Amino acid sequence: METRICQNGISTVGGAGTGRSTAGMEAWLGDATSGAVASNLVRATTTSSASTAPVTSGTAGTAPVDGTTTGAFHSGALNAALQGAWEEGGDPRVILCTAKQKQLLDAFTSVATRFVDVARSQQASITGAANVYVSDFGVHQVILNRYGRDSVVLCLDPSYWAVRYLRKPLKRELARTGDAQKYQIITEWALVARNWKANSKVVGCA
Repeated sequence: METRICQNGISTVGGAGTGRSTAGMEAWLGDATSGAVASNLVRATTTSSASTAPVTSGTAGTAPVDGTTTGAFHSGALNAALQGAWEEGGDPRVILCTAKQKQLLDAFTSVATRFVDVARSQQASITGAANVYVSDFGVHQVILNRYGRDSVVLCLDPSYWAVRYLRKPLKRELARTGDAQKYQIITEWALVARNWKANSKVVGCA
């Protein structure tokens, strides 16, 4: 479920032989379509090869296109994404990124020097990571995400996302094979985007 939520799957109605599917957060966050508002999608490169179509009819049904050109994740792209979400009424207080992009964020030149008070009886610790990012658009918690994709950094307002169940998770025992006990977990759920424009992402990160 976390992988589906954090990645770029699209929503489908399913069919006779296939189940329905819910869209991930990446698919909801597309290019702005009107006004002077910064985009909900900011590219880490100067090329426009990576794209996500705007949501239409309330459905994230078009898959994001990664493109072929990537660029290094940098503070300018992150700030532009945060601005895009803020100008749409969001408070993107969570920055969700993989370990690869987290290390690049830790190396931003704008990160302040860190000082830690250490008692005489304690050993000193080395702090080489940033868990909080402060921008013109608020204070943002940086959270590692092992289920996301390295090419994307998500800027999220958690109050505009939810998970809703048609069938809550149910564990059911299946027939045994020898001494092996087997179980089946059944659930039907969907990611709910209450206001996708209040969030943004940086794409095309190397």
